[in-house]
Amino acid sequence: MSSSITIVRAVIVRLLFTCHGLVAMWRLYYVTKEPRFWYFATALGLLLVETTVLSQCVYISGEYSTIDMVFGIT
Repeated sequence: MSSSITIVRAVIVRLLFTCHGLVAMWRLYYVTKEPRFWYFATALGLLLVETTVLSQCVYISGEYSTIDMVFGIT
């Protein structure tokens, strides 16, 4: 049960961060009229990948460990 709450909280935080990033990028584009600033949105795509991977790790193992993720130790 607590791992479900952890996953939901992590997803909510990342959604808020994504919304903030999109609004900031839109505002930057609106002020400067430079479409190249939309390339910063790729970082939000990487955030989506990170959220998916980490939520699956927490769901499967019940905890998150950086060393386990980096070295593939189970």
